[in-house]
Amino acid sequence: MTESPTSTEMASENQIDVQPTPTKPPEIVKITNVMIPKQELVYRNETLGYQITFSENWRGHYLVTEYSSGNVCIGFYGKSKTGRMGEKDITGRDGLDMFYIETKQSNPDVSVYQYKIGEVNGIEYFYRRGYSSILFDILEPDGWRKDYVDRELYEIDEEELRLVEQDAERFMQIVQEDLWNAEEVIFPTFKAIE
Repeated sequence: MTESPTSTEMASENQIDVQPTPTKPPEIVKITNVMIPKQELVYRNETLGYQITFSENWRGHYLVTEYSSGNVCIGFYGKSKTGRMGEKDITGRDGLDMFYIETKQSNPDVSVYQYKIGEVNGIEYFYRRGYSSILFDILEPDGWRKDYVDRELYEIDEEELRLVEQDAERFMQIVQEDLWNAEEVIFPTFKAIE
């Protein structure tokens, strides 16, 4: 009775490479840059080669967070601590999310919930809204998210509450006039840097 060859003997006999295939570690997406424009209304992404122009509503009230993936988050940046800090304890960054500019390369599901905003250098860019409600959670302490807000974290006193009210008014002005009409107001301003 002859013995069957072992898998190692078969591999060496047939010249099969049995080395494990190395796997690529997952890329960690990091914040690469945060800008808080004081008065500028044009955001220029020199790395990706595009710019976007904001309406007067945004002057002094937005920040831009750039990620290593190439994605960008445009956030509201208010006068109150709440309006500047946003949900930093959750997101890891300042500001209140307003919208994102993303690519299919950075998010394969991009077309499911976003709108194409433009194309630059052969790369399609998509717009996705991302509202934060923390200002309204502060103004409605007994609202449906009352257990979500750590009021001590935001140090809510009378002055902060007054500033939150002002920020909420500006935030809603931007949402109603610009974001709800993004296809007419924001999309046409997205273009390649010349």
